[in-house]
Amino acid sequence: MDEFHSTKLARKKRTKWWGEHIVLAYVVVTGSLAVIFLGIHSIDKHLPGWLASLGVTPSGVYLILGTLWCAAGVWGIRMWKEIGFSWLVLNVWCLLTGIVMLGRAFTIL
Repeated sequence: MDEFHSTKLARKKRTKWWGEHIVLAYVVVTGSLAVIFLGIHSIDKHLPGWLASLGVTPSGVYLILGTLWCAAGVWGIRMWKEIGFSWLVLNVWCLLTGIVMLGRAFTIL
């Protein structure tokens, strides 16, 4: 068997296995999203305090967080064909959050 056929066969076996264990697939996907959400929430909640303890001004905190959110949103929007359409909404939300934070940093909002 050549490499193409063996890869195709391995993909079929993986797909069949996840199809037979659909409850486990839902648990894995839901758990992964929960871990990602809690991680981002924890970082987003504690990062302003950490930056302020380092002496960063409040507008600087908004500038840093806004830049990070905008970067994540732009990256996700550029990659939406590879990561899927459902992630596009989340990445647009990240971009809008970053724009609002940058507006607060420059006292526009």
